[in-house]
Amino acid sequence: MAIEPGELHNAAECGDLDTVRRLLASGADPNEPESGVLAEMGWSPLMFAARHTAVVRLLLEAGADATFATRHGESVVMTVARLGSGEGLDALYGAGADLHQADQLGDNALMEAAGAGNQETVEFLLQHGLPIDGTTVSGATALMAAARRGRIHTVELLVRAGADPNRRIQRGKAAGRTALDLAEEEGHQDVVAFLRRVVT
Repeated sequence: MAIEPGELHNAAECGDLDTVRRLLASGADPNEPESGVLAEMGWSPLMFAARHTAVVRLLLEAGADATFATRHGESVVMTVARLGSGEGLDALYGAGADLHQADQLGDNALMEAAGAGNQETVEFLLQHGLPIDGTTVSGATALMAAARRGRIHTVELLVRAGADPNRRIQRGKAAGRTALDLAEEEGHQDVVAFLRRVVT
């Protein structure tokens, strides 16, 4: 039975372990490039599976590339950090993924996790050595990503773990702004109230 283009991606995104297993057994490529309307994102099957750790593990066992990144620089690690779990990241790490992998703008997995408010993956990445105050090319940090998106619990976690709330973006349209400034601009009053207590 022929495998339709995108069939593996769709099954991976749905967390349909049985269908993914069947497709792989039928010869589906675990690194199959996207096609059709999906091709613009450039995601691999692993990225579509980000929310489903069991599917991530199955694809890795079948030879999926844990170090894959799109042409825009988004890595599998970044996608799983944003959408998935610590277990998913651990599976990628065990398969050779670089947790520090960043895109062309310097965005990395910790920043993605923080912006999504994914507490579990934030904690995993901090435990595995990602610098809490690492910056993008413009000088933005994970704390800034969380503050801009109103992720109050992640903001609190990062500050308590040692993130510097006084850092400022160095370049670009937002140059000079702190995490507090970004939260104020977006109207996240709970984040603003918390950061006002900790900035110096």
